[in-house]
Amino acid sequence: MAAMRHVSIERRRGNSDAVDAQYRKYIDDADSTEVRSFYSIKYARYLAKVLLLFFFWKNNNHFIVNILSIYCEYIMAFLL
Repeated sequence: MAAMRHVSIERRRGNSDAVDAQYRKYIDDADSTEVRSFYSIKYARYLAKVLLLFFFWKNNNHFIVNILSIYCEYIMAFLL
């Protein structure tokens, strides 16, 4: 669970790139399917919250592009 503390610290700092990278690292380095599922669910929840913020900040085009790119990369990672 120390990994989730690292993710939470970066999330509170507002460093979304580091949060994204850490979740991907923990998912890729998981020893079992249970651990991989745990981190995948947490990452999906994080992305859902970020997408919810998307609807509140519609007028910020830079924010929209970043969120969509993160979401597309996440979807493509599981399709490949």
